Amino acid sequence: MGNQIASELTLKNNVKILSDAKAKKEKREVTEYLQTSLFSLLEQNQTNCTALYDLAPRFISRVERPDDTAYLVAIKKDFTFNGEPYRVTVSPARVIQQDGSERDELPGEREQLVEDVIRRMAADCMKVHQDQIEIPFSIYAIHRELMRHGHTFSKQEVKEALIILNKSNIEITKIVEEGSRKPKPVLSAAAYPVLKFSDASDPESTASVQLNPLLVQAIKSLAFEQINYDWMMQVKGSLPRWIFKYISLVLADRTDDSHTIQLSAAEIARSFGHIRVRWRASLMEVEKAFDSLHKFGIIDSIEKQEVYAGKKKEDITFTAKLSSKFMVDRISAKGRRSFIESEVKRRVEPNQVAKFHPLTATEAGDLAKSYKDNVVVLTKTR
Repeated sequence: MGNQIASELTLKNNVKILSDAKAKKEKREVTEYLQTSLFSLLEQNQTNCTALYDLAPRFISRVERPDDTAYLVAIKKDFTFNGEPYRVTVSPARVIQQDGSERDELPGEREQLVEDVIRRMAADCMKVHQDQIEIPFSIYAIHRELMRHGHTFSKQEVKEALIILNKSNIEITKIVEEGSRKPKPVLSAAAYPVLKFSDASDPESTASVQLNPLLVQAIKSLAFEQINYDWMMQVKGSLPRWIFKYISLVLADRTDDSHTIQLSAAEIARSFGHIRVRWRASLMEVEKAFDSLHKFGIIDSIEKQEVYAGKKKEDITFTAKLSSKFMVDRISAKGRRSFIESEVKRRVEPNQVAKFHPLTATEAGDLAKSYKDNVVVLTKTR
């Protein structure tokens, strides 16, 4: 009797060991997640863009230093998003110079370009740790990618840009009427809350950043859209580049494929968050940005209607006919969006979308193959 009991206990113990081993194996096989796999389904010339985070005026094009001081104060900009008023507060990063002195810096166009490169890298390689996403890279790889698109920053400048993106804090808050209850910030964090260098003196050594929590939430909830990365990187100037992103995102919500879009210079100036002392100068900058996109080939033709209040120019209404190549690119983005929505509907319960859903390497491979067969091939035959 005692031997039988001992045998049963041994059998149960062996079954448990096998069960635990199987569970560990399955856990090891979970190398990806549904959301990160869908985020990665891109052609090489495409990237992902998220509306509020990417359209908020987080980058400062001009910094005025009183009496050439080394220190700066936080910059506040009001802007509109989906017709609602917001405020972004950008706090400067205190950077230690090579001579040991300190100097405050605010993120500008250089930092925006570096962030755009890392966003594209994220589609090819990202690591999920609980609710955080880490992107590995090297300074040399960023430098080389920027050079490919005509942006000649040195490796030291790329490193400094990363430090600024790590140390500069961004706070986005929705503006409410005076007397109303003050809302909590939509976001208060650095673009990269964590920055790690394996060897800070070697630009070819590995480094990594942790993505901003608002961006992580956008990936988790699949609140991102495909835009053309190569064109975005080749457009010159932060305002034309912003308008390119804006138009790309506006078309993502359209149900038709009309080539014509109507935009207000005043709305763009307020949304971009860069208002000159002279309002006419703000309108002129927007007008130049549209002309730049026309020369680049995103816009085929533009009609401009100036709006006056008495003798004061208040706005310019642009009626732009978008180019055929741009519209084909937007149709491709809609195809990817439809594929993402159908996959999520098939795999995830409606109330479970807001958390990461694990995939095995095999499932991720099948997902990529299905995307290639059903979206990429179809788009290329149009």
